[in-house]
Amino acid sequence: MLKAMVSDETEPQINADERRLNALSEQIIGADILVENEIIIEVKAVKELDTVHFAQCLNYLRITGLKLCLLLNFSKPKVEIKRIVNGI
Repeated sequence: MLKAMVSDETEPQINADERRLNALSEQIIGADILVENEIIIEVKAVKELDTVHFAQCLNYLRITGLKLCLLLNFSKPKVEIKRIVNGI
């Protein structure tokens, strides 16, 4: 019987930090999008962004230890983008 040999190079290596961030983003915080385990993107469609939306992004940043969250609001004719930075 022939056995297929699979190289470790064919599967991406995910370290413990990446697994932790993925678990946090998917299960705990429910962030809309996590880009390259570096940037959180939170998407809204509200008349006006409120302090609650900014607080939500800051909480996501504190929980994950990440530094940048982009808050996007699609309810206006032009997309409103706010950049929230943690720890700088």
